[in-house]
Amino acid sequence: MQTVSGWLSGVPKQGPGSIKRWRRVPHPDGNFHSNPARHCRENNHFSRKQLLDFKELLQNRRAIRDFADRTVSTDILKEMVDDAIMAPNASHKQPWKFVIVNNRDMMKRISDDSKKTIIAGIEKNPDSPMKGYLAVLKDENFNVFYNAPALICVVSKIKGPLNGVDCALAASYLMFSATSRGLGTCWVAQGAEVRDEGLVQELGIPEGYRIYAPIIVGYPKSIPPAPERKPVDILQVIT
Repeated sequence: MQTVSGWLSGVPKQGPGSIKRWRRVPHPDGNFHSNPARHCRENNHFSRKQLLDFKELLQNRRAIRDFADRTVSTDILKEMVDDAIMAPNASHKQPWKFVIVNNRDMMKRISDDSKKTIIAGIEKNPDSPMKGYLAVLKDENFNVFYNAPALICVVSKIKGPLNGVDCALAASYLMFSATSRGLGTCWVAQGAEVRDEGLVQELGIPEGYRIYAPIIVGYPKSIPPAPERKPVDILQVIT
C-alpha cells in the first residue's frame, strides 16, 4: 500500500526512477482528489504511520555537498518547482520566480562571477564577515556549487519587505521535495552574488530582481549524519 508521503508527492516508494505527478496518483481510497492533502485533513485519513513518514522526511533532509556523477532530469527539477510553489507566502502574493540550470558550464560561470563579487567586497571592507573565506574564494578550482549537476535559483524583486522570507519558504519546500525523490540539496548563499549584466540576462532574471536562494541539486554520493540540534528553547507556554 502506498504511503501518504508517496502519493502526495507522486513518488512511489521504490525510488526516484518511478516519479509521477501526484495529480495522476489516486488517494488510498481509490479515488482522485483535486486537493489530496485537504481531503485527508477533512476525512481524518492521516494515520500515525503516515505522520511518522512525514517526520522521517523532515529528519532525512541534509545539506549535501558531495554528489554522484549522475545527471538529474530537467522534468524532475520542474516537478520540484511545482512543489515549491505550494509554500505559504505573505498575502498570497507568490512573489517568486525560478531559474533552473541543468548545465555545469553555466553553473561554473555563476560561481566564478559570484566569487568575484564577494572577493571585491572583502577587499573593500577588511571587516567583512566573509573574510575568512578569502583564500578558498581565490582558488580558481573552487566551485561554490561543489560541482553539483543542477541548480535551482529562487528569484524575486529586490524591493519587497517579505520577498526574502517568501523565497526562503519556497526553498524549504523545494528541498523537502528533493529529499522525497532521493535527491540531495544545499542552499549556497555565495552563489547569489551574480553581478555581470550579460550573465544576469542569460539567466533570464528581470531588472529589479535578485537571486534569494540558490539551491544545488543532485544525487548524493554519501549522506552525512544529522548534526546535533540544540535543545528546544520555548520562551513561554500560555494556556
